[in-house]
Parts: sequence; C-alpha cells; structure tokens
Amino acid sequence: MPVPEGKDLDALMYRLLRMKCPKVLASIILCLLWTTTVDFNEEYEMLEFFAGAGNLSRYMKLCGRRTGSLDIKYQTNPSKKSAFKSDPMDILSPSGFAVALACLFKCRPDRFMAMFALKCASWTAINSGTSNRAPCASIGFDEYPSVLEANALCERTIYLLVVVVCLGGVFGLEQPRLSNFEFYPMFLEFRGLCYEVNGGSSAVWRVGWWMAHYQSLSPKRNTLSSSAAA
Repeated sequence: MPVPEGKDLDALMYRLLRMKCPKVLASIILCLLWTTTVDFNEEYEMLEFFAGAGNLSRYMKLCGRRTGSLDIKYQTNPSKKSAFKSDPMDILSPSGFAVALACLFKCRPDRFMAMFALKCASWTAINSGTSNRAPCASIGFDEYPSVLEANALCERTIYLLVVVVCLGGVFGLEQPRLSNFEFYPMFLEFRGLCYEVNGGSSAVWRVGWWMAHYQSLSPKRNTLSSSAAA
C-alpha cells in the first residue's frame, strides 16, 4: 500500500517500538496512514487539544503559524453522536481518537508542537475525597465512572504524546499544580522512556506559573510538562 508523501514509515515504526507502543496502536496508525481518503498534505505547525475557547490557537494564528484546534465542544451536530455512537471530537470515541491521530500526521515532521490541556477535574486535590487519588495511589477508585473515564482519557492522551515524540514534535501538557496526574503509572513510564530512548536533552521538563500573571481571573498555580526546556 502507498505511504503518504513525506512520511518515513520505517523510522516511525522503529521509534514507536522503542517507546513500547502497543501493537494495537501501531496497527491503528498503519491503517490510518494507508487510508487513501485522508489527505495528509496539509501541514500544521501547532495543534491544541482540549482547546476550549482556543485562545492559544488564536494567538498562534496571529503569529502566522498554521494551527489546528480540537475540543469535544466543537462537535457541530450533537445528534450524530447518538446515531453513530461516536463523536469525532471526543478522543475516547473510535472516530475521535482517529481524528486526533490524523491531525498529528498532518503536522510538519520534526517541526511542530502539540499542546494538551487535559481535563483536570478528577485529578485535583479538591476532588480527592471522591476519586481517592493521591500521589501514592494516583489510579484512584476506578469503580466510579468519573474516575474510570478520567483514567481512560489520561491514557489516550499519553498515547498521543508517544506519537508526538515519535514524529519528532514537541508536546506541552498543562495541569494544576496539585494535580495527581504526574504520578499516574503510565505517565511515569512515559517520562522514563523519553529519557531512556531520546537522552537527557529530550527528557520531560516541568515549569510552573501563576495564572493571575497572565490576565486570568483565577490566581491558581499551573504546571506545564514538556519535551522542550524553553
């Protein structure tokens, strides 16, 4: 089957293998890249997942960067979700995860950034009474649907981070300062693989800031985990 122009499939599969990518994810990626009805020629320089109001995307576009935005609220026809049982803007759905992967493969190889502002409700300290999450028990009480869904969303996001790294992109993952997400076993393993496979210069860096310094109504402190130090 033909390989999309500019996509080095052998190098991608090798990188995915080194990052311990599950075989089912590698199979999904191959099927997606071999889909002739998907146009991979458009090249994004920036992708914003969980974009919300899309402020970051808007500023990047003003800077002349080709940018894409994805968020569950962008589903234009909610009635289709009940008809097809799949929301193309929800990465927990089959079509939504495929759309997210397709957007990553539309990015410029080795020259793009993907920003993830993962939904934080279940990961915060204020929710720990319900989720039972703690640094030493970050999986939480997964018999609650909200905790189970948050864990699934977390793991789908980490799979997307793996793809970003294997495509040579830079990722950014934003969370509140006291979020238990950074202690999630799969994320800890991902961070270790980034260091082991790509070396110290490509480790996962972490920086914090006060939202009030950036014209936010909330003074809370946030953190950003990224594959770039700058």
